[in-house]
Amino acid sequence: MTRSFKRVLCAAASVAAFSQARAWAADAAPTTPPPTSTTADANGSTQVEAVVVTAQKREQDPINVPITLTAYTGAFLDKIGVQDIHDLSLHTPGFFLQNQSVNDPGLVMRGITTDSTDPTQEPRVSIYQDGVSISQIDAAAIELFDLERVEVAKGPQTTLYGRAALTGAVNIIENKATEAGFDWSLHAEGGNYNYGLIEGMVNIPIGDSFAIRIAGRDKVRDGYIDDVLGGPALNGTSTKAARISLNYHPNKSFNDDFILNYEHDDPSAVDFKNTTFYPSNPTTGQVLGNLNPYSSAALGTTPALDNGKPYGIQREIQSATNILTWTIDHDLKFTSTSAARHYESLEIYDPDGFSFPLLTGSDEGRGTEFSQDFRLNYDPGGRFSMFGGLSAFSDYGKEISALQEGEPLLLSLLTGVLNRSNPTVGPLSAYTNVAVETAELQGLAKAYGVSVPTAEAEAIAGNLNINHVETETITSQTLSYDAYVDGSFKATDKLEFSGGVRFTADNKSTFNSEYVNSSSVLGGFLGALAEPTAIRNELLGGLSYPGVSNIGVSQALGLPIFGILYQPTAGNGLKDRASLNDNGFSWRATARYAFDRDLDVYATYARGRRPEVLADDGASAPYGATKFSIEPSETLDDYEGGVKARLFDRKLSLNGAIYYNAYHNFSTTAVVNNQFVTVNAGNATTYGFEGDASWAVTAMDDIFATYAYTHGRYDNGIYKGDQFRLTPPDVVTLGASLRYRALGGVFDLVPDARWQDKQYFNADNGNPTIEKEEGFLVPPLQFGQYQNGYTVADLRLTYKPDRAHWTLGVFCTNLTNTQFLKDNGNTGLEIGLPTVIPGEPRFYGLTFTLKK
Repeated sequence: MTRSFKRVLCAAASVAAFSQARAWAADAAPTTPPPTSTTADANGSTQVEAVVVTAQKREQDPINVPITLTAYTGAFLDKIGVQDIHDLSLHTPGFFLQNQSVNDPGLVMRGITTDSTDPTQEPRVSIYQDGVSISQIDAAAIELFDLERVEVAKGPQTTLYGRAALTGAVNIIENKATEAGFDWSLHAEGGNYNYGLIEGMVNIPIGDSFAIRIAGRDKVRDGYIDDVLGGPALNGTSTKAARISLNYHPNKSFNDDFILNYEHDDPSAVDFKNTTFYPSNPTTGQVLGNLNPYSSAALGTTPALDNGKPYGIQREIQSATNILTWTIDHDLKFTSTSAARHYESLEIYDPDGFSFPLLTGSDEGRGTEFSQDFRLNYDPGGRFSMFGGLSAFSDYGKEISALQEGEPLLLSLLTGVLNRSNPTVGPLSAYTNVAVETAELQGLAKAYGVSVPTAEAEAIAGNLNINHVETETITSQTLSYDAYVDGSFKATDKLEFSGGVRFTADNKSTFNSEYVNSSSVLGGFLGALAEPTAIRNELLGGLSYPGVSNIGVSQALGLPIFGILYQPTAGNGLKDRASLNDNGFSWRATARYAFDRDLDVYATYARGRRPEVLADDGASAPYGATKFSIEPSETLDDYEGGVKARLFDRKLSLNGAIYYNAYHNFSTTAVVNNQFVTVNAGNATTYGFEGDASWAVTAMDDIFATYAYTHGRYDNGIYKGDQFRLTPPDVVTLGASLRYRALGGVFDLVPDARWQDKQYFNADNGNPTIEKEEGFLVPPLQFGQYQNGYTVADLRLTYKPDRAHWTLGVFCTNLTNTQFLKDNGNTGLEIGLPTVIPGEPRFYGLTFTLKK
């Protein structure tokens, strides 16, 4: 028996202990039923905070939901300082959001990652906003404010939620307008790094049947890594978000919520810190820093992309949702959810983190989505209840990826003149003069057994372009239809069975075009060296012609229009198209046994399915046709069992679950023959334990904790035996709310700490053989991109006077200023220059809240 599997058995033993503790508590508990909701006031709480969830499309106590579910109220999230989905993930066992940037986060559920901005890719982890999928990576990382609650359901949830919930679903439920009464609040924060936040809400009833609610947030923070070349500090924050919700509720049977959401983000650039060369002045060569990941960086000059826009991120999201519910009679309820969403994002970044203009990237994403869901719930209050529905989803997505490549510098990197064993590089001029480039070209040719005359090499060197740009545009159109049904049957008062099935039919089209702004002389030279003598000599002769990088000149000479990473499609940018029809089923079956109202156990089998993907692998030769490939549908078979208990008069809440996942046809991107292509990495297995506990120790003191153990490995394929990336085996969080009455009010101290085990940032776990292949232009010298285990602790303290409407507080996140990495390797690894992204340092400041 392996050590890891023993650990899961130990977790199972702890679940059994929950049941034993509940049996003891039942004997000691009073005969009258305890209240079912939180009783919290200035004196504190007497029970763990209650929350009503709707994961099974009806209102339920979480203890009665046979799903591994983590649910938090908006009030609790505010208390612990959660502002976005990344913050939420730090307190949710089995779920993580890597906040590399708002434009390119990584969503991880039980070891399975979704982080591709490619619009053809189907998400494996889903984010929902009021039941509407917002899972496209470019627009999934949103601000969390004025929330009712958040529900995180782990395991395949495609039956309940839809196409994007292969490994789990995060549903963000926002506060809606209400006729209950006039309400308002104002919250402000300020701190180091010029941090400022202002957030407000107002709810206005208009008569007995109509209400409007307006909420918003404006948040800024300077970056925490200096750019020594004069740009704004890196890894900053700048976001504005607003929401308007309308409610029409003319009678008890009819309710309509209309919600408009808007978010605009324009933070400073991500710090891709080069780990090979010192930050330096490209003109003089003066060293301006060191290789420490947490010190200043040098991201180079303004890129030659998007009309010279500086490094940074621009993103805008707009959405409209209408949720109509009609209680036809006491047995039957109809719900219609209609939504439209549009987003645009642009990130200009320096993927090699190098002060020289070696490689600069631009990633532009656009998407428009429409969805409609009709659902009918039947619940006569007896042993049987069910719901079923039909839904349609339309998605139009486009990604425009551009790379500016400094050909003289790429040549120096290829030949070793730009020496990666010496971090001091000197001035840019040392690598961009014709004499050096001529010698490099001749040396490169000699390695292929080819002799190039000096005059010809000198002429080719004179044509190398420092601002060569290649652009790939991928467009995806998807039209999807779903039909689903789910039901529950109470065989006895204690035993309940549930099950559901969903059928999904997709029609997809993918378009690809690749374009170069100039014919790559370096790409042509590399291509010529691999050709037979006659063709090689003809190509080299053409590449030595003055101005040959100009496309018109190159075409006049009858030469191909070369790229380096992207080869142009026909006509230098014409679209190629392919289509796909796909359909399939997903399902779930569960059994739940309620020992009493405070102890449930459950077992679940579920099949999740990610639809087939029509991917493009680009053109393999100049003016070649795009190679399209069909990624087979990925399936996930999930077996899990758990226990949910409320002990000691519901002062203690315990939830634990053990799961085993078998993943089939895991697709990923790899480098084959010097091209990025989609490959099937085979099958994978995941098993683990997830648990959480909340304990109202006294009327003034609460403790909360979570634990997740995740064992995720590839069973076969190119990553056989490797640990899933971004997946530490063990993660523990521990926090408390400790209240103390003094000075005519209540002080609330909220310490909160999270420890995580070692994690890898790449699927190959630093395997040199694989990474040398992935560094297809220049094999890397550094391997094993990982982060050792570390702990981050936060602390918040508030004071609220009795009978006052205001609260004053202080906060400090990353209290000990722990240094950790968000990522390591990145795009720079592909050209032998891996980069790192440092995590957030210590932040501190003041808070002030005013409520009606």
